[in-house]
Amino acid sequence: MTRSKINKIVIFCVCAFIVMLLVQSFNKHLDYTEVEQKWTAKKDQLAKVEANIAEFKQYIEQYETEKEEFDKYLFSEQDIPSFLDEISAYAGSTEVKIIDMKTQRFKAVTTAKGVSTPQAFIAKKRKARKTREKFKSQSDVKRILTLAAMPIKIKVEGTFSSFMEFFNYLDEFKQLITISNIEMASGREYPSLKCDFTLKIYSFKTLEELEYK
Repeated sequence: MTRSKINKIVIFCVCAFIVMLLVQSFNKHLDYTEVEQKWTAKKDQLAKVEANIAEFKQYIEQYETEKEEFDKYLFSEQDIPSFLDEISAYAGSTEVKIIDMKTQRFKAVTTAKGVSTPQAFIAKKRKARKTREKFKSQSDVKRILTLAAMPIKIKVEGTFSSFMEFFNYLDEFKQLITISNIEMASGREYPSLKCDFTLKIYSFKTLEELEYK
């Protein structure tokens, strides 16, 4: 084999080796680019998740703040018996005579559009968050707190002025109280009147409590 042929073979082998290195380098570059793109996508996803977590924490803090503010004006379960005893005692010290007083079960409050309640607050935030975590089970949903009202049907007798005094007394309570469905009729003797009305007190209840109570 001549020297010229040997040189040609060597040059061919070197060129082939260089081409092989270039091909491997190109493939490595493609792999690196693909990994880098995936890593960038993962970092973007992580940043979005962290942003969602921060936003969710902010919603929770706002909800807890609003709940704490609402709590000041709502009745707890243990407040109800003493409240009923208190208004009965007050009526007994005036010209208002309570004929009948019936409590009913708590029911979720439905409000007009635009009125803020914890229930409406949760619904609004759930709708606004596209990536909000789904509830794991139906029991999680039932633990959501909602504003609920207990209607108390009350029948009383007395004079018109004593009724106004009684209603003013109820209005002075720190907790939220509403009076509706007032109906008055003549009593047995003038100026005695009969009055039927619905008094509602409010509290936070879970959906489970409203369902099974």
